[in-house]
Amino acid sequence: MTIGEQAQSPIRTGGRDGTYLNGIQILRFVAALAVVLAHIQHEIVKSGLFTNFRPFDLIDGGFGVDIFFVISGFIMLHVSKDKFGKSGASVDFIMRRFLRIAPLYYIATLLTLVAILLIDRASINNTITLIHVLGSFLFFPTQSYTGDVAPILKLGWTLNFEFLFYAIFSLSMIFRLRAGLIFLTFALTAIVLIANCVPHPPAWLSFWGQSLVFEFLGGVLLAILYQSDKRLSVAQGFALVALGLGLVTALKGAGTFPYLPRALFAGMPAWLIVSGVILTGSPVPESGLVKFLLRGGEASYALYLFHPFIIKIVSKVISFNNLDISPIIFIVLIVSSVRVLSFIVNITIEKPMYKVIKEIILSKYM
Repeated sequence: MTIGEQAQSPIRTGGRDGTYLNGIQILRFVAALAVVLAHIQHEIVKSGLFTNFRPFDLIDGGFGVDIFFVISGFIMLHVSKDKFGKSGASVDFIMRRFLRIAPLYYIATLLTLVAILLIDRASINNTITLIHVLGSFLFFPTQSYTGDVAPILKLGWTLNFEFLFYAIFSLSMIFRLRAGLIFLTFALTAIVLIANCVPHPPAWLSFWGQSLVFEFLGGVLLAILYQSDKRLSVAQGFALVALGLGLVTALKGAGTFPYLPRALFAGMPAWLIVSGVILTGSPVPESGLVKFLLRGGEASYALYLFHPFIIKIVSKVISFNNLDISPIIFIVLIVSSVRVLSFIVNITIEKPMYKVIKEIILSKYM
């Protein structure tokens, strides 16, 4: 998960307690790691590297995306609630979100284009179109040559949803808080209703009209609860997390996924899990493991964007050299490599790049 705005240092709350929401950082890392593990398993099955491999499918790792969407809705309202109705706040919000997320995503997208060129230069005219490239860089849903509505860097589909939410959220900030939240709710709901009522809607409307947008609204609701000082005990928080995990596992095991909207079979469990973490009153205790997880949360955006490269590289190296290793070693090798790479990218590229952007653009023009 997108995940990009979320991949920052621990967030200071705007409430009276002045604490840090370290639980969110840990949840970001866990959610991103779940996505990575899902993609690793997909690569193993697709490549046929291990004939005796049995995927872990009790919980779909893609569920991590739903967790990210709920967190995103929470954060956006949590850090912006005092700016509703203020002059220039809408433009300032959307620009800051764009400048936080776009640069690193653009780097990953360009690397994907280079990889396609290097692997099969002859077929690039058949696989990449100008419209597809423009849509990828503008966060606008466009169809690929396979007919899928996904950007060149396929996992960027989550950012297409993020920017829809950011755009409508920024418009809602023109109004005062109550009216803005009403506008936000009605606008996102209208998109879903129109997409599902209009015969043969365009690809971009079908994409944005998925029930996933309600997961952002769930995060907004969670921010309202948090700001009203609603708190849970540690036991209650663990119970909500367990309930969320149990619910998503039960729904998947019952085979209900094809028949329910994603906002129900994944969004509702994600909301329960995020609520259990955020609304728990007790702070996260300091320890070596917690610090490791927090650092992983800071680098979760880099981890999310760049893990497909590591998966492909390691898979090709093992296949080319016909290495005899177990699936567990393969998974551990990729996860470790992805963790190291995300740390390096976060320290050497992501943070310095945003620091320069803040000094050159945000500090002068916003």
